[in-house]
Amino acid sequence: MKTAATEQYQKFIDRNDAGLEVAQELLKMHFHPDLVLTIPRGGVPVGLAVANFFGVPLKLSLIRKIGHPANPEYAIGAVGERENLFRAAAGIQANYLQASIKKERARIREMKTLYGHVCSAKDTMGKTIVLVDDGIATGTCMELAVKILRKAGAKKIGLAVPVCPEKTAISLSKKVDLFISILKPLYFQGVGAYYEDFSQLNDEEVIRMLS
Repeated sequence: MKTAATEQYQKFIDRNDAGLEVAQELLKMHFHPDLVLTIPRGGVPVGLAVANFFGVPLKLSLIRKIGHPANPEYAIGAVGERENLFRAAAGIQANYLQASIKKERARIREMKTLYGHVCSAKDTMGKTIVLVDDGIATGTCMELAVKILRKAGAKKIGLAVPVCPEKTAISLSKKVDLFISILKPLYFQGVGAYYEDFSQLNDEEVIRMLS
């Protein structure tokens, strides 16, 4: 029986390497996007590798995670510029949610000004879109991104990432036209555990990549 200790995966060198592997999988599945959409900051180098591979534009989906007050890395919700998505979480106070939404929406406005390249409804109407990131944990942000794309009239939506826990992969695969995750660990250890280099990106690096 496989356990957390015995479950082993080959690591990606870095986000660019992971993006190239994602692009190859999309090609194998004959999924040719009109547009690559990614969530900054960590998703940008992955998305850039996929966009360059297919010769299509890269745009940003500005969605921010709302973390649990006892564990900020665990998402209980996600917010976009106008949209929200929350999961049931016992004991979460309304004032915590309101303050978190206000904080993350302020960050979204800041990112919109800093980065540019933000996806709009006219970019996705009737188009085949692939959403990418450097990895998925709970899938809350991606679920909101898919919801926004559906509302905007995307023709076909793919979701392709280097790593996603098996349970989350099963859930998300029901919400999109194509789901790809190179690795689907049963005992998920956090996205960074599956990379040799998982250096955090700053705003300046993202701006340089997008330019």
